[in-house]
Order: sequence, then structure tokens, then C-alpha cells
Amino acid sequence: MTELNRIEQAIKEIDPATFQKLCDEYERIECKTKGIDASIVPLGSEDGKNKTTKGTPDSYIITSDDKYILMEYTSQKKKIFQKVKDDLSKIDNSSIDKDKIKKIKYFSATSDIEPKDIQAIQNLLKKKNIDFEFVSNYDLATDIRDKYRSLAEEYLGFVLKPRQLMTAKEFEKDFNDQYTGASTYNYFAYREGELEQLNDKLQNKNVVILTGSSGVGKTRLAYEYTKKYGDQVFFVNNVFDTRALISEIQSYIDDSSLKVIVFDDANRINDLEKVFQAFQRKIKKSDIKIILTVRNYAKNDVYEELGHWVNADILELTQLSAIQVRECIEKIYNIKDDIVLDRIGAISHGNLRFALLSAKVFNKRHRLSDISDFSQVFKQLLGDVLVRKHLDLHSLISLGIIAFLKNVDIKRISYYKPVLEKYKISEEKFKENIDILTQMELINVVNHRYVFFEDQIICSYVLKTVFLDRQLISLNFMINNYFGYASNIVRDNVQTLRGFFQNEENNSYVTQQVKKSFQFFHDQDEILYLQFVSMFCSYDINSSVSLVLAKIKKVKPVKVDMDNKIENDTFLYDYLLKIIGGISYDEPELAAELFYKYLVKVPQKVSQFKLAVDEFWSIQFNTFRFYKFTQQIALINELIKNFPEKSAQRIFLAISPDFLKLSFHTASEIPNEKSFLVMQNFPAFKTPEYVKFRENIWQGLISLANQKTNHKTIKHLIADYSRNLRLTIINNSNSVHSVHDVIENDKRYLVKIIPIVFHSSSLTDCEAVANIVESLNKLNIGMQNLKEFSENSIFKIYQKLSIQIRSKDFDESKFIREFPDKLGLLRQLVDLLEKIDNGIIAYEISDILQSLIKDIEDNHLDLLGAAEIIFKSKKTVEYVNIQVFNYLFKEFELKQIINLIQDSNVDHQDLLWYYFFSNIPYDKVDEETFELLKRWLNNETEEDVGNTINRNILFAQKFNRVNKQALEECCSIVWSKGEKFRIIYFRYVSLDEKQSSVLVKSFQNITLLEDIYLFILKRNSQNGDYSGYLFKDLYKEDTNVLIRYIDDILIPQLKNTYSVKNKYKLVNLMAGQYGQTVLCTIWNHIYQTRQTVLQIAYLRFLINQLCSVQGEVSTQINKWLTTLIQQNNDNTAKVQMIFDGLNECDDLSIYHKYIKVLILTKPDPDFFSKIRLDKSSLSWDVSEAGIKEVFGGEINQL
Repeated sequence: MTELNRIEQAIKEIDPATFQKLCDEYERIECKTKGIDASIVPLGSEDGKNKTTKGTPDSYIITSDDKYILMEYTSQKKKIFQKVKDDLSKIDNSSIDKDKIKKIKYFSATSDIEPKDIQAIQNLLKKKNIDFEFVSNYDLATDIRDKYRSLAEEYLGFVLKPRQLMTAKEFEKDFNDQYTGASTYNYFAYREGELEQLNDKLQNKNVVILTGSSGVGKTRLAYEYTKKYGDQVFFVNNVFDTRALISEIQSYIDDSSLKVIVFDDANRINDLEKVFQAFQRKIKKSDIKIILTVRNYAKNDVYEELGHWVNADILELTQLSAIQVRECIEKIYNIKDDIVLDRIGAISHGNLRFALLSAKVFNKRHRLSDISDFSQVFKQLLGDVLVRKHLDLHSLISLGIIAFLKNVDIKRISYYKPVLEKYKISEEKFKENIDILTQMELINVVNHRYVFFEDQIICSYVLKTVFLDRQLISLNFMINNYFGYASNIVRDNVQTLRGFFQNEENNSYVTQQVKKSFQFFHDQDEILYLQFVSMFCSYDINSSVSLVLAKIKKVKPVKVDMDNKIENDTFLYDYLLKIIGGISYDEPELAAELFYKYLVKVPQKVSQFKLAVDEFWSIQFNTFRFYKFTQQIALINELIKNFPEKSAQRIFLAISPDFLKLSFHTASEIPNEKSFLVMQNFPAFKTPEYVKFRENIWQGLISLANQKTNHKTIKHLIADYSRNLRLTIINNSNSVHSVHDVIENDKRYLVKIIPIVFHSSSLTDCEAVANIVESLNKLNIGMQNLKEFSENSIFKIYQKLSIQIRSKDFDESKFIREFPDKLGLLRQLVDLLEKIDNGIIAYEISDILQSLIKDIEDNHLDLLGAAEIIFKSKKTVEYVNIQVFNYLFKEFELKQIINLIQDSNVDHQDLLWYYFFSNIPYDKVDEETFELLKRWLNNETEEDVGNTINRNILFAQKFNRVNKQALEECCSIVWSKGEKFRIIYFRYVSLDEKQSSVLVKSFQNITLLEDIYLFILKRNSQNGDYSGYLFKDLYKEDTNVLIRYIDDILIPQLKNTYSVKNKYKLVNLMAGQYGQTVLCTIWNHIYQTRQTVLQIAYLRFLINQLCSVQGEVSTQINKWLTTLIQQNNDNTAKVQMIFDGLNECDDLSIYHKYIKVLILTKPDPDFFSKIRLDKSSLSWDVSEAGIKEVFGGEINQL
């Protein structure tokens, strides 16, 4: 039972007096919510007694303008419309001043009334200037569920779990009421690109993880995206009960409309994967789009957690630049002073939320000292929040515990026992403190159980006060006791204490506290210690390094063939690599050494190493700002130093493409380079460290190229570089000058490496080099010594062709006329076709070849020469070959054509024979060519046919003119050669009635044709035989084909899909003279399986035909169904099965029709107590007129 059903049922079951009190309270809250100043006067119940009194109205409201809103309540279950009219009549006859009645509101505990009746009442009262509103059981239950959940506990006798799913409006209010400084009304800018990216990602995937640091704008971006979906948007933030959340979501997604759900701070939600498991199908069907906002440090954990159930994408938000933050502050808070703006920028470190909070604080008193650092900002913003509450020590400690653990469950009080005992707070005292803190509105408690901070800024301030300022609770103690249960929450708190409130004293204290935990976890569980160090390695580098070295020493080396693809992970799960990555920020060279030592031991984990580089060594704005490529240079140098190792080569080649990119996805100013600002997709620029870094990569690549290994990978890498170069020029045309110096430096290495790995004889290589040269020319950077690539004759034609094709007025004839030697051009085009990968150009070449062949068809010598060139080509184009054969058949003897085939490219000779036999004209078919055909079919091997799929043996039917069984003999040869040949040659083509008849009559062995037919259907049941003629003709020859079809095709389909694919053949067979026999045969065969599911599925198929198909087939099914019901009127199991099948029928009249058949067959009413009929199908009007409408004139007999 859903939550809504439970409320509806409870309203029906309460006594009239309680229902009246419920409605009075409901109306009081409604008025308050709408801002109506009104007092409710209940007349229809006795004070102190649970009884209603007679009187009209039951209650009324006196509004501020001295008008009445009259309210009537009823628990009556039947004849509601009459009851409403009677009560309105009583009001009309009462002594109430009718001129003062503004509205009449009618509540029903049990039922609804027809909309037309409500409309009639509204029209009647409108003439008297009175509004009318009818509130049904469903309306009331829905509002209790969605808006006034406390009413359930007070009046219905049960507690509704707290709502965790918020509408967009509820979320907006909650978001704007917090102290975060962020607001949905604030200026939204600089995220247009990310908004577009989010939209694109949700077009392709149904789940997107929106990640970034705290305050970067994840929630605001998600909110902006959801605006276009109106009331189909829901937000999830504080989650206490995953099961309840699943029920809430389920209640809102029952309809087919698209829903968008935002899980805000998803990394704080326990059992998140259970939600995605529950709605996996809905998400895959695109019924739900989901956005998760996740802190950077937790994105891999969340991605891994969801990976078992959904395919998610990730969009990472980076900090805004200092200039962008300044502009936001100026627009929102109208602060223009450069000194203030600089101070805000310095303490907020590019975090817009921190910047907004700082600006908010400054605007209160306009004192620079209020924003000296972020601790001071919090003090000014929230300093009086705790002071004015006059909290005692135990209350403040209790508040700190709640702030640290985020969500406290009072029913799991033992979970908090360690910290309560340490600070001498009893469980009773803790609960008492929670009550006090709730009354002070510092925390929220829902359902008398779940405790949490609604405002995260206040929560952060409590952490600062309790753990830093007053040090009332030991941070080390909380880490030691709760990391094992809630590692992400512990990490979140430590980062908040160290990151929000940055000063030397705070940093020193937090570092000391975390460092003490290293020894504690070292003595605990080994895996837990690894997890802890992976999150906090920067707090104790020495201990972290010792752990990594000890672990690497224990790893047994694995021998792996590095030339083969080993794995393809999508998220980083290796704790050692996380620790090494964390160390790299402080000790880049040491981290690089550890990276390689570990890589040598576990080379099979190469994709984990690539993911680690993506996470810890990727180029961010801090790479320029703080680290100056020290991490990246150290890693690259370490790998190059160890190039003899294939694992070092492999990871170097895997990470180089990203390192050689010419644009970034970050945003920040560069120190000492005020004219440069790295923003989204901003091009690279020359700095000493960056140049050195790129030079090291190029030198490494040249070193590998000279070893004559990895040439293919290096080619791909340079091709990626070329594409990236072109995109950089296109997307950054206004500022491309900044990338010029970087590329000028790259050119020195490109001219060295290109001749090593690229070959001028390769068309693909020539094209790749030409693209690089073209891009460099656009930057006025010339490349010498590469002429051999541009002078390749085949490449010249390719370039000429591609340029002309790109123009709108490409003319094949004009292109051909430019070349006097037609046969020479054909040879070059065929050569080009063999080497080209470009599908558009290949298609155009094929068309040009056709035109060329047409031009030379009258010249026998050139035509033979053209045929020889095309037949000897390494690449075949079907329609070109067919055209050649058609011309050859017109002008040459078969022996000459056969000689050409025998001299052709061996790899394609089998295909040419197929084109020869399938296109040979009727007048050239003779006994000799038929013998040749049989010999070819008999001699064909699996190697000959390869992966060919586009063949059909029906071409052999033309040979029936010389041998009546020619097609049958060919089919017999193919059938005997096994499944691969059957798949290639037996493909269905559409046959009309005459063609089908001719085909069946040409076979002496009808069983062979049945075998082929059923094989085709089994291979692809959804295609073939749309007309059904062949099935009907086979049935005429051999009725046993139907039994074979039932066993081989129909029953497996019903088992696997509960449906019938390609129904036309069956429908056609049922519609003919054999209809009843066919229907009985199928039913008897399916019934003998004793599988009810199959029987019902087949019956549903028949019912669907009744609903959708008119004519002979409908008549036959109706006749058979009627007989089936009549013959089984004493078999309740069969009757039950028949009507279970009928439940699928959308047309109630058909359902009623067969109920009528059943009643006429078995009038004994007791029979109906033994079977279950679909209630919705029986919901007709039970009046005499209604029954007559359903059953017609036979009502008396029924």
C-alpha cells in the first residue's frame, strides 16, 4: 500500500467527529499558508465529546472583510451528490445572511462526485455570487501527504515519515533561507558554458554527477538547469530513511511524464545505490533524469557506487577567476572599492560562496577588519548566534557532536556512546539537550528521531567554535572513533576546519590532530589504515611514504604481455595510487619514484595509473599558479628514465595526449602575468616551466620513435595533437596569438618525429602531415623538409577530389574531363579507394568509377582493362562490380568473363563469382553455367565467404529454366555445408502470392523448404514473410509445418518475450479457410505445455488481434473463442485463464461480450464465486439502463 493509499483509507475509517476536527485544522493551516486572516467557528461538534451535532453549516470562517466561508463535512459513502444538494438546500433555508456568504466548501471523507455535478452546483451558486469547492478524500489525502504531514499523527493515528523529496519551490525557499550567501535571486553568470555542457550530457546520459569544490556553484547550476522543467523537478538534500525516500520518489513518477531529480550533496547520502537500484529501469528508459552534486574528493566513490546500476557522466566545475568573482561581488553587493575587492578575493581563494559571505559581512558595517580572514567573516556573520542562546557546556558539546556527524538518529543512540561517555553526557541528557537546541531553532528534529542542521553555514560555524576556538571536543578522538563508520563525513569536517578557516594557528592544530590518528589507525585494520592515509596523506608525508614503500615491497611482481590490452577501468579504486597522488603535491619527485616502483610491480593495472594521473597530475590552474609543473615534470622524467620497461612506455604514451593539449578547462589569473587569464578552453601560452614540460614530452616521444616501437600509438598521438591544434585555432581565433609561441617550440620536435613514424607512401600519413602543415600555416609557422608527403601522386588526386567535393557544385563529368587518360585515372582512383578511410570520399570515388566505366563501355579494350583493374583491386564496391558485369555480359563471351574472374584478386574471387552468377542474364544461362554454379557452391570454404552477409540463394531460381530443380539443388548444397553458409545464403525477401506459389511448386523435397523457412524465422523473427503467403502455401502442402512452427518459433517467443513477433504469417493463416483448424491446433499444442504463462500470453495475442484487426481473422478468432468458452463452461481453471488473457483488452465491449457468452453458457451464479474477473472491466453502471447498454436486448435471459 502506498503512503497516499494509507492516508485515503485512514480518512475513510475515522469517525465523523474526528473527520470534522481534521478538516477544521486543515482549513486553519490552509488559511494561514495563504495569508488569510480568518477564525474558524466549529458548530457541528460537541466540546469535550467525540460527537457531531446537527446543524448547518458544520463550521464556518469569518474573514477579515466580515464575510462567511461555510464548511460542510460528510462521511456518507453513497449518493454523495444528493447529500451535497440536501445540505446546500438547508443552508439556503437557514437564517444566515446570504449576502455575506462568500464561499461554500464541502469535504467528503469517502467519495468523489462527478465533475459535471460539481460544475452544475458551481453554476447554480454563481448566480448568487457564491463560490463552491468540493474537497474529496483524494484531495485531502494528497495535501496531507505533500504539505501537512503532521495532521496524520494528530488525527489519523500514525506518523508519516519525514519528507525528503522537495519541490523546486520548497528547495528554493530552503536554499535562500540559509546563511550561505548564495541565493537563487543572485546574479548567475560565467556558467553558461557549463549549463550547455550539462544540457548536452543529459541528452546523452540520464545521470550526471556535477562535481567541484565546496561553494563552486554546483547546486546553483543544477537549479538553473531544472528551471525549464517546471513542476516536474524535485530536490533531495537531507536523507534520513532511504526506503522512505524510494517510496516518495515512486509516488511522484507513476505517470509517464519526464521527472528531473537533483540529489544535492549526494556524497552525504548513505545507501545511495539502493535508490538507483530501485529506479534502474526508469532511468534507463529516460523516464527520470538525475543530477547529483558531489564534492570533488568524493566523485570517484559516488561514481563507483552508482556504476553497478546506471551509466553516469561527470561534469566538473572549476573555480571562477579572480576577475569573475570581483564582477559578481560588484553586481550583487555594489562594492566598488579595489582594496575591499582585493581582500575578498584573497580570503575566498576564488570560491564564490566564500566571496559572497565576505561581501555580505562587509556591507553590514563597512569595516575592513571584519573580513581580515575567513574566521573573522564567520565570527561577524554568526558570532551572536551561539552567544545569545546562552548555551551551557554540555549543550554546546551536544551541538558539536551533531555538527560533526551531520545526521543523528536518536533511535541509534549507542552509536554515539563513545563520545557521550568521554564528555560525561548521559543518553538522557543528550536527548534533553536535543530538545533544548530544537526549541532554540539551532537544529531540526523530524519524526521525533532524525536530528540535523538545516543551515550548513551554521553547522560549519559550530564546528569552528567547538573544535577550533574552544576545543571542547577532541578532533583526534572523533576521527579515531567515527572514520570507520563515516569516512567521507570525517574528511568533509577536517577539510571544512582547515579550508574554511585558514590561518596558521588553525592549520597547525588540525594537522596535529590528524597526525595523531595515523598511529591509531596503523594499529587497527590494515584496509582501514590504507583508506585513512589515502584521504589524509598530506598531513603526515613521512608516514604515508613509509606505508607505500612497505606495501610495494610486499607486492609480488606480475609478468604481463604489455603489447595486449589489459584493462579499461572507469574509476580509481587503488588506495596506494591515491596516496602517491596525494604525496605528489608536496613531494613531486618522491611521488614520481613511488609511482614507477609500484607500476613495475603491477603493470596489469596500467589503466588505474592513467586514472591516477588524470586525478592528481592533470593540468589545473594551480599547476601554473603554485606548482609550476613540478609534479608533471617529475613524473615525465621518471618514466623517460625507465623507458626500457614497457610499462613505463605504455603509461607515458597514455598520458601524453592530455599533457600536449593546447587548451585548459580551468579559470584563474597567472601570477606576474596580469594580461593572461586561463579560462574555460583558453589556449596555452609560453612560460619557462610549461615549455620545459612540453620539451620533455617531445623528447620522450622521439626516444620511443627511434627505438622503432610504438609507431602506431605515436601516430595516433600526433593526429590528436593536430586535431587539438585545429580546434584551438577555430575556438580561440581572437586570442590565438598566445598559443603561437608554444606551437613554434613544438615545431622543432615535430619536424624530427614526423619522418620517423610517418611514411610518404601512405595516403593516411600524407593526409595527417598535410593537416599539421595546414594548421601551422594558419599561424604563419612554416614547416620545411616534408615535401615528399605533399608530392605523393595518389595524395594529390585525393586532395584535389576532397577540395572539389567540399564545394557545393561538384561535377563528376567535369572532374573526369580534366584527365585525358581515362584508364590511368581509373587505376589511380582504384588505388586511392584501397587506401582511403574517408567514407564520403570513398562514396564519391565509387560514383566517379561508375561514370568512368560508362564513358569507356563502347571501347572494348578499355572496358576489359577497366574490368581487370577493378577485379584485381584489394577493395570491392558492390554496385561498381555489378555495373562492370552488366557491361561485360552485353559485349563479351562468358569464357572471357570467366577468365577475368580467374585472374582476379584471390581475396575477392569468391565474391566476384557470386556477382557473376547472381547477375547473369536469363538468356546466357545454360547447363554448363549451372554445372559451374554447383561446382562453385560445393567448393566454397568458410575462408572464401569470410564475413559476407549480403547474399541470397534465390538468384539460382533463374537456372530452373535449364533444370527444374536447380534452385532446390543449390539450396540442398548450401544446407549441407552448415550454419555459416545457411546464414549467408538463406535470407528472406518479400514474395507476392504468385511468386510464393511458384517457389513452393518448384521443390520436390518440401521438408527442405520448410527447414530453410523456419531457419530464417528463427534467425530473425521480426523480419521476413510480412505477407504470410509462403507460410500459407507450405501449410497447404504439409500441415505439419504448423506444428514445427509452434515448437521452434511460437513457444520460444512466448517464453522469452510473452508476445508474438512477425504476426502476419499467423494472421494470414488464421484468416483463410483453415482458420478454425489452425486456431485449435495452436491452442491444443500450447495447452499441452501446462504452462499458464504461455497460455495467457497467446490468448492476449489473439485478443489484441480482435481489438486491432477487422475482417476475416477477427471473425475466425471470435468464433473460436466463443466455442472455447462454451466447451469449457464447467472448467473454472480454463475459464479463469481465458479471462486473464482478456484483461489485456482495451475495448471493454469485447470483454463484456465474452462475459455474456459465459453467462449464457453457465447461468448458475455460484460459478462466479470460483473465478476472478478484472474489477475495472466490470465497472459499468449497475442500473437497469446501464446493464441494458452493456448486454443489449438479452437482459431478461441473462
